[in-house]
Amino acid sequence: MKTVERPWFKASKFLGIWGGIPLTIIGLFTYIYWKNIACLINGFVWLFISMAFLCKAVLEYYKLKKLKDSGVKYKCTINRVIPLSYVRFVPYIASKVECTYEIDGITYEILDGPYLLLPFEKLEKLSAIAYIGKNKSMLVLSRM
Repeated sequence: MKTVERPWFKASKFLGIWGGIPLTIIGLFTYIYWKNIACLINGFVWLFISMAFLCKAVLEYYKLKKLKDSGVKYKCTINRVIPLSYVRFVPYIASKVECTYEIDGITYEILDGPYLLLPFEKLEKLSAIAYIGKNKSMLVLSRM
């Protein structure tokens, strides 16, 4: 089973490599030759946004690692997938996932995301595991 990705790491690579670095290099040349700082500031802004997304990805990784070590693991059933229309990576659609799990006859619901899902993916081919800690929970979505 392959774990479904979250968009933070892919977005940080895209914004840093295709936005921040080229604009910063162009901005350095325009600042040296024409004393124009606008492109340089624009490049730094995109690098900053890229680093913020990378920090978000690293924080989620360590949060999941901590929950795997100290939390309780439950098998979930996926109720529905909610696509987010404002976030789209070319082959993927960012979506939130609603799952339920049961403890001692009481059903609990988790809404977690965003996840990068393919448009033709079916619910039957996805599986979910919830890691529940003291004050937080996290869902791990996998493709079969």
